[in-house]
Amino acid sequence: MAQTHSLDGLMAWSRRAEWNQRFKETLARHLGAACEKFSVSPEDLSDILGPMAASVFGCAFENFLTLEEDGHNVVDDYLRRRGWKEGASARAYIEGLRRSVMSLYEASDIVPGQSVMVRDLVRGGDPVLITERTATHALRKWDRLAGRLVSIGGETVFSGGLLSFDRDLADKVLASLKRVTRRARTEIRRTMREAGSAIDEAMLREETSETALLCKSAFLITNVWLDDALRRALSPSMPKLSNSEGDPLLFLTAHYPLHPGATPAAVRERLATLSSLRPAGDDFWNWLAEPGTRPVPPRTGQSFITTMDDGTLVLGNVELKPRKITLGVNSERRLERGRALIEPVLAGLIGEPKIVTETPAQLMARGPREAPKHDLSPDEERRIVLARLDQHYRATLGSPVPALGNLSPREAARTAQGRAKVVEWLKLLENHASHADPESPIGSHDFAWLWEDLGLSDQRR
Repeated sequence: MAQTHSLDGLMAWSRRAEWNQRFKETLARHLGAACEKFSVSPEDLSDILGPMAASVFGCAFENFLTLEEDGHNVVDDYLRRRGWKEGASARAYIEGLRRSVMSLYEASDIVPGQSVMVRDLVRGGDPVLITERTATHALRKWDRLAGRLVSIGGETVFSGGLLSFDRDLADKVLASLKRVTRRARTEIRRTMREAGSAIDEAMLREETSETALLCKSAFLITNVWLDDALRRALSPSMPKLSNSEGDPLLFLTAHYPLHPGATPAAVRERLATLSSLRPAGDDFWNWLAEPGTRPVPPRTGQSFITTMDDGTLVLGNVELKPRKITLGVNSERRLERGRALIEPVLAGLIGEPKIVTETPAQLMARGPREAPKHDLSPDEERRIVLARLDQHYRATLGSPVPALGNLSPREAARTAQGRAKVVEWLKLLENHASHADPESPIGSHDFAWLWEDLGLSDQRR
């Protein structure tokens, strides 16, 4: 729970005969659709979702506290008849919940154990400083979450019902809320025209404002979150992955044995005749696409794209090892093209290949290979990795990015629409890195210079 005020008395009050049925109806509206879809009962959620089940129940209960029916509200009733039992701080918190709305927020400046700045993704406005001691330990920069803000004693705090959203799921909710707003405005205008009434634009804006929409949309937010949480828990699946050419991702390695008498020097000499192979050492070559080739944006899922520092797409690699040579690619179609590329020039030096195939799921299940041993100190290794990351990102700023419509970040940042996309792209990069081990170079990488380089430092808040 994000807050420390007990709602035990209010929860007990909601179980009274005059309120219990209304609370059950609210709970069903928040949980019913997702539970029915996955054939589970609300009582099963604790076993399936663990501690997060309490958060989604908390969201439903807090929404119940804001609802009115025929002018009656459970909080008003409780405070009028039992409010004397609550201290001043608890009473102020309960009254704050009564007036609150659930919205989606994006976290920025986080001080673990103390505070976080959040920006309302629905209503916009400047970021708000939240006093928070628990959730800040798990939050990372640009994380998205849904919850309620309550002002009490000069501070703003999160309520107890707090749900974490990944970016795609949050975007789904934001798109749904926009559709609801447009539909509501259309319906009100149609109704008023049919009734022969003049359309009061001021009234229309007030009734369909973001705040008015959020007052009625808490169940939508929890339904989307719960549907996704149950799907992940009960039907886990890998996302659709493709390479830069849109082919399904599959890791294949062709192992060619060297014929007796074939020398490494002869192999190197033959491979040097292929202009599409760029050496990265005496025994390693990157197989590159034609200059200017751009990746194919995936229709669904995610792309797995490798580029050189100059932005050239990498199609695969060739490596010379003791008594064999390997060709590594990430799709069946590339394996055919790669074989057609190297086998003719290596004719007489290599035998028939043995093909080893590994799916992304198998690769993840196998886990990382043991890192090669070296004599670098941890600080030296960190400096090298961070320098390499900066080098990679510096090249990326001038390379096509699928998420930016295959424009480079520098090209996209020249227009207002493009800048908005670049900001979201930078947030995604920084958010992913922030979830890495903070002791690793990736987890401690400073992205500030990318924002500054693109002239977007003022958006990093």
